[in-house]
Amino acid sequence: MTTPQLATTPTKSFWHTRGLFHPAAHPVPLPRIETPARHTADVAIIGSGIAGTSLAYHLTRLDPEVTVALIDARHIAGGATGRNGGLLWPCLNASYKGLVASKGEAAAADIMRYEEQASASAAAFIEGTPGMRELTEFSWLKHGGLFLFEGEEEAAEELAELSEMRSRGYGRELEVWGADETNRRLGSVGYHGAIRYPRVGKVWAARWTLGIAQAAARAAAGGACGGGTGSMCGSRLALFEGAEASRVDELPQSLSGASGGGSGGGLHRPHTLTVHTARGDAITARAVVHCTNAYAGGLLPELRGSLVPVRNQVIVTSPLAPSQAMLDISVYARRGYVYWSPRPDGRLVLGGFRDVVPGMEEGTADDGALDPRVSDRIRGYLPDHFPGRFGDASPHVEMEWAGILGFTQDRFPLVGALPPPEKASADSSRLGQFICAGFSGHGMTRAYSSAEGLARQLLRLPLGQAPLPAAFAPDGRM
Repeated sequence: MTTPQLATTPTKSFWHTRGLFHPAAHPVPLPRIETPARHTADVAIIGSGIAGTSLAYHLTRLDPEVTVALIDARHIAGGATGRNGGLLWPCLNASYKGLVASKGEAAAADIMRYEEQASASAAAFIEGTPGMRELTEFSWLKHGGLFLFEGEEEAAEELAELSEMRSRGYGRELEVWGADETNRRLGSVGYHGAIRYPRVGKVWAARWTLGIAQAAARAAAGGACGGGTGSMCGSRLALFEGAEASRVDELPQSLSGASGGGSGGGLHRPHTLTVHTARGDAITARAVVHCTNAYAGGLLPELRGSLVPVRNQVIVTSPLAPSQAMLDISVYARRGYVYWSPRPDGRLVLGGFRDVVPGMEEGTADDGALDPRVSDRIRGYLPDHFPGRFGDASPHVEMEWAGILGFTQDRFPLVGALPPPEKASADSSRLGQFICAGFSGHGMTRAYSSAEGLARQLLRLPLGQAPLPAAFAPDGRM
């Protein structure tokens, strides 16, 4: 498996428009380090998407002393977080039968419980933080979400999955629609039924990430600062943007005197790790956390093959005419390879379709290019299934972009201390290094609470509202 490389000129995402980076969108100044610097922090976080910013927020919120450096090759939400469909959808995102078979009944129960708790925790943060709901344009979709079936075989398999879940007490709130009911309610043709989820939210994910970073800046304000040149005294948070992490140096234990201090070392260890960036920064830390999702294999070769980049394409239409307007409902179709959701202004966000190309875009880390075969199928989908609304013509496409997802083999994230690689050396033991990545296209629901669980591990605090399932631990899964 090749090393995932970050594109230098990514496609422009709709979620990066509407003044996201305008100063007016930043009521709380972010403590940016604008020039290369030597810096010291307790925790260095690589990646400032939803996982990285959430981790910075939870750390600074839970510990009044901890110092954090947030490092990104691009900018806040520059990766998959700012390029997705913007859905907060509590669903397993994997086969329930497969989950029970591979991880056992107890682990499956932990993950099912976590899914509901994580979604509730993320929504509570958005709805309970002043101004966050408005910033993120968050709302609950009036009709929830639909998992649409495009074939009889798919319908039979998904309904069997639901029956298995219900036999164990899950999914009782879900509704099953037959083919006739589905097509009548949607004004569509060709669907073979659906499962309706009653509570699904839509969120401007890049703005949510910005809001989380601002919340972290608030929590960090007024405390001790990291040392070194360029540090922001008065803040326990330092943000390094346009600073691609090029390597992590590890001081050998024989020189540092570190004894490990338990799982991964946590924060109860010396500053033995240094993150170097391509622009010349050197950030020394007690712990380093990799929150770069699909790109984590760039610094961690042992992940290549077990955490795979997958390219996804998305469009946004112009505001639809009243005769074309869709229900206020989000949709997954064709086993999740197709999805869409309406925006408050009448636009429709539609994406996926990677299943129409050989290899399904697995191993592709370039978000600076679009596959024309996928583009064609995206544009033809609505006329094919909603001829009464669109006739033979696709609605006008305002923007199209790509985003890179990070998929694990079992579709569950890697969260926790990194185990030593098979060929570990004295300077690559991974002691003090952690990961929060591999969200497999389901990061909007899981990343916020996964970051909280990891923050509590690092700080040795009791479990929170959504305890991390043991099955998310990286050991044995890399």
